[in-house]
Amino acid sequence: MAARLLNRVLGLCGLRLTRTGRKRAHTALDVELQTIVRLVSNEPTNYRRHLDLSAHASRAGNPFLAHACARSAAWLAPVEPETQAAVLSTASQLPATLNVGHNTYHRLHAMAQALAELGCGPASSVLDVGGGHGALSAFLPDAGYFLADKTTSGVAASDLGAQYGQFDFAVASHVLEHVPVDQRELFLDSLLARANVVVLLNPFKSEVLDDTGHLRLVHEIVGSAWAEEHLQCTLPKIEDVTSYARARGLEHSSRPMGSYTTTLAWVFVEHFASAAGRTEELGVVNRYFNAKLSDLEQIDPFPTGFLVTLRRVPVSSGRRRPSEQ
Repeated sequence: MAARLLNRVLGLCGLRLTRTGRKRAHTALDVELQTIVRLVSNEPTNYRRHLDLSAHASRAGNPFLAHACARSAAWLAPVEPETQAAVLSTASQLPATLNVGHNTYHRLHAMAQALAELGCGPASSVLDVGGGHGALSAFLPDAGYFLADKTTSGVAASDLGAQYGQFDFAVASHVLEHVPVDQRELFLDSLLARANVVVLLNPFKSEVLDDTGHLRLVHEIVGSAWAEEHLQCTLPKIEDVTSYARARGLEHSSRPMGSYTTTLAWVFVEHFASAAGRTEELGVVNRYFNAKLSDLEQIDPFPTGFLVTLRRVPVSSGRRRPSEQ
């Protein structure tokens, strides 16, 4: 059971745990990871620490995190040859994004599309808050990128000060619902302090669907930690964010994203396919859904969540790296 749960987490990054009989090697890598993440936390604007974490992630077989950390190092020190070399090297090791688990692929693909519609391009910069292993970086190959995730990259959203520079966009995908209710406005304040435009993509409390019952079912059958956190923190309401925007004089918009029924069903598809050892067939179906059906989910009457955009009025211009402050 533990191995299956771990494989579901690793599957979001295009990875899979295999039995090698070398338990100590995996344990050593885990201890090393924790040590390097602590070092990054102690010196979060030291680009060399991010390069160390990138190198470790590469050795551990986590190509998304390796690339995201290399991109973070390049944001902090863009003219250093070693950061550019790390970006190119880790980019060459990235798996095809179509292999990312469907639910994760759908929201990252949707986020990248939304950013492009907002004008994000090669001259833009993106702060990815709570981005896990930084798989979004693979969907944004050209923009400046920085990963802020306390667990994986050592940088917490609450610690994002001016020393990190100013970004064009700050994004948080499926993060707000994991923030305690009394800290959500402070969380949004921290994003707006670092970016001109904030883009949120996550589930909100539905007046029609039985969110609580569905989450309890997922937690009971699949044992997902995220479902338990959703229940503990409770889902935010879309009205909470729009009220926040109005109180601060922000332009704001929202639109539905994804299919609730497909998202929920896919959680169980992955669970039972993995339990049955049918991972190869699951991969084939997963790639088909990503390539052929992902965009169709946007027209579902019961969306998985909403994509919310918050924008300052007026918007300041120009990206500023830490060295340009």
